[in-house]
Amino acid sequence: EDAPSVTDLKLRSVMCVPLTTYRQTFGAIYVENRSQADVFEDDDLIPLTYFAAQAAVFIENALLNADLEAQVKVRTAELSAAKQSLPETQRIAQWGSWEFDVTTQEIKWSEENFRIAGLDVRDTVPTYKEYLATLHPDDRHLFEASLENSIAEGMSYEIELRHLRPDGSYNH
Repeated sequence: EDAPSVTDLKLRSVMCVPLTTYRQTFGAIYVENRSQADVFEDDDLIPLTYFAAQAAVFIENALLNADLEAQVKVRTAELSAAKQSLPETQRIAQWGSWEFDVTTQEIKWSEENFRIAGLDVRDTVPTYKEYLATLHPDDRHLFEASLENSIAEGMSYEIELRHLRPDGSYNH
């Protein structure tokens, strides 16, 4: 009653409830009346307390969402930088990568896969059957077994295969 904020504003009735979650307090909800004294009763705090609890959760969620959005932005930038350096890294390591759509059997190759196979990167990616034909006959079973196991188990694999190059030689 004697607080300067109450007397200076000529407040007659005041209710205040903290905006609190189990993690932290964000502020308070403040309800005032300047025309009448004793407008608010103890029972009036119950709905205000419920409202404050919900408002605090909404505020906390908004802050968490903003934090997550910022993290996503940073991770996206990191991923973009890694993606840009991947072709050069694969070239230096002489290591290619590819994607295989199980449903359509469509294959996508990295630039290094084309180089390893002795093909121009502007060439069309071979179909699955065409790709199998480029493998050394002794490596085909290993490749197909590794791919089938990867699809069935959802696991990655790493194998070295010999590829038939356009000049008739096999690379290692």
